[in-house]
Amino acid sequence: MNLSLSKRKNNSEGEAASSVLAPSKSLATQNNGSGGGRGIMSGVFRTLVLLSLVGLILGSLAIVFVSGERSTINARYVALFDRIDALAQTVSRESLAAAASDEKAFLALDEAVRSIDKSLKTLADGDPSVPISALPQDTDVRSGLSDIQRSWTELREAAVRVVDARAGMFGY
Repeated sequence: MNLSLSKRKNNSEGEAASSVLAPSKSLATQNNGSGGGRGIMSGVFRTLVLLSLVGLILGSLAIVFVSGERSTINARYVALFDRIDALAQTVSRESLAAAASDEKAFLALDEAVRSIDKSLKTLADGDPSVPISALPQDTDVRSGLSDIQRSWTELREAAVRVVDARAGMFGY
């Protein structure tokens, strides 16, 4: 009797082990029985999920591309504003040097004035050679550009007077 209980116990353990180790059936195989179209539906569902994921990935890539393109454009604007800022400092520095009769300062001052004029024109109108488009027509942006141009006009007039004084200082 102990032997038969032992065999049954081993048999049931073997069945349990084989059911754990046996590969499970796929959803399509399990659903082909009395469930009707459940296998087909799970295939359609998987396809829809896959298409949704592909759509999300493509959409994300498009956003990254557009953001990257916009970042490049914004970087060009920032670089141009930085250039104008550096040139304005050059105008101040070279004006002081020119006032102290440094002949080379007049040339650097004249070049800086021309470069600022060109940079402001690029911001206002765009320049395909940079490549950069004109600043957006947004009211705040255009108002800020007008303020910069107004300030530059005053500084420019003073710089031009210094350049014009060169003839009197050096007899040109």
